[in-house]
Amino acid sequence: MAKYDDLRRYLRDRQTSPWRASFEEVVELVPGGLPSSAYNHPAWWSNSDSHPEAVAWLAAGWKTESVNLSARRVTFLRST
Repeated sequence: MAKYDDLRRYLRDRQTSPWRASFEEVVELVPGGLPSSAYNHPAWWSNSDSHPEAVAWLAAGWKTESVNLSARRVTFLRST
């Protein structure tokens, strides 16, 4: 199983958009947790299909709209 499969499945099945999630909520869906770069670099949350985490949410039909590192929050929007 790929690391971000549970996140992809969660978003695929989620009916309401946006999802304003705490990093802790995302961590619950990612075995082994998030890498330190997710807490320190906004680019980790970009919608670049060269990042495996972004591939997961993009494949589920979602994209990140915003991230607040100090509040440890991210907003996902349905893109389809």
